[in-house]
Amino acid sequence: MKKKLNYLEGIRGWAALVVFIHHFLLGFVPQRHGLIEGFIPEGNLKETPFFLLLNGSAAVTVFFVLSGFVLSLFLWENNDYVFRSVIKRWPRLILLPLISVIFVYCLNEYHLLYFKRAAVITHSSWMSDFAYSTNKGMITEGFADAFLQGSLFTFFRGDASLNSSLWTMNIEFIGSIIVFAFVAICSTQTLKNTIILAIIISMIFFFNNSYYYSAFLLGAILSKAHIGNKLEKIKNGMALRLALFTSIIFLGYVEPGTGFYTFMSHYGMDYVRIYLHSFSAAVVVLYCLKSESMRRYLSSNASIFLGRISFPLYVIHVPILFSLSSLLFINLIQALSYPISVALLFIVSLIACFAVAYVLSIVDKKWCELINYVFKPVNFSRK
Repeated sequence: MKKKLNYLEGIRGWAALVVFIHHFLLGFVPQRHGLIEGFIPEGNLKETPFFLLLNGSAAVTVFFVLSGFVLSLFLWENNDYVFRSVIKRWPRLILLPLISVIFVYCLNEYHLLYFKRAAVITHSSWMSDFAYSTNKGMITEGFADAFLQGSLFTFFRGDASLNSSLWTMNIEFIGSIIVFAFVAICSTQTLKNTIILAIIISMIFFFNNSYYYSAFLLGAILSKAHIGNKLEKIKNGMALRLALFTSIIFLGYVEPGTGFYTFMSHYGMDYVRIYLHSFSAAVVVLYCLKSESMRRYLSSNASIFLGRISFPLYVIHVPILFSLSSLLFINLIQALSYPISVALLFIVSLIACFAVAYVLSIVDKKWCELINYVFKPVNFSRK
């Protein structure tokens, strides 16, 4: 199964790279990014469809749809393993976020965070406020605070003051539990009834302003349709390609719509963006399921590598940008022009993040093996 799912991990890997680019530009080239004040109207990417290449909010929605798909795929036909999946989900997720916040704590303790000095040069409010952290870059958290945040509070309360990327961990954790419960309830139901229940649940989420959880349900429905061979009727033809093209356009959208997206300027609510990104991500996954050429591309060595390091890259890149990258930028800008400094900085930062993420991926793999070993005896079998 793992080999067959390599292409899905490839999607996750490229999405993680998009998040890295998103944050790099927010920190070091905010004027060209377009999401924060001071952007250049005629030269920012936000107002073009190319924004999908650095649209971090769209990328994390892709994560959520993929999680719904992958987490439910095995369980639809193996419902006895749902309980084990539930109780091991938090331990499975905990290690890398915990490492990342302890890393930030150590960087701060030894005065190795240079983001404020870099922000003076780049004029990035995102960077100066520590990625819009609740502490605004005034880090007062002690070791115990960091440990509790990385191990508990980021999952159960959504705390992310030491690493802004971890805002998704609470959604990922709760969304996973929702998927497991959804599978337990719907495993014996028809696809039609499963979709109806998903719509009802999504409406409840909507009225509770919990829009992202619908992305997990979309992924779970796709996986049920996939293993039930319900997608065989959908051909990789013009209609699906048109849907993919439309989805790519929507993945570049951020409210309020400006520039190319002016036609969507009346839809400024965040839930519009989240639902558009969710359905668009589902279409991308569907297209990958139907397109042999896309699966082949997403199973390439580069895609597999990105998929392997996607989770570590996601949790560790912001601390690296605020320490090593910021220090390097401060020194580069004294000797080189701004464009050359940023270009060199991007290359070095990417290499550094890839290297650290690769090491962490090895650690994470061993951790997953340990978690699977510990929880292997746990099972509610009907046999």
